[in-house]
Amino acid sequence: MNYLPLLLPDFSLILCGYLICRFTALDRTVWTQVDKLVYFFLFPVLLFHSVVKSPLDLGAASHLIAGGLTVAAAGIGLSYALPRLPFLGRYIDACSMRRIPSARRSAVTAPGAAQYNT
Repeated sequence: MNYLPLLLPDFSLILCGYLICRFTALDRTVWTQVDKLVYFFLFPVLLFHSVVKSPLDLGAASHLIAGGLTVAAAGIGLSYALPRLPFLGRYIDACSMRRIPSARRSAVTAPGAAQYNT
């Protein structure tokens, strides 16, 4: 398989961005605002547009959906269970967990299983 046609647009876009940033009068404040525009507005619009335009075969995707839900449920279940395991619970930050009421401890640990960037 020839990888050059696949990689050339990506690397040329990176090169163009580098050249524009390096050799024009646009300073860092401009690029910070452009980055926010792309990340918070344009990229979600592109994702939504791509999902809406692509055909969805539920029969073919059902295994992937079931796998994703299983992994998410396992991660959330482990995040609830790990602080309560006797051989592992002592390594979890017990000082900060003691300050949190017991009903809210799971609410503090569970999002970490569902969001990869926390």
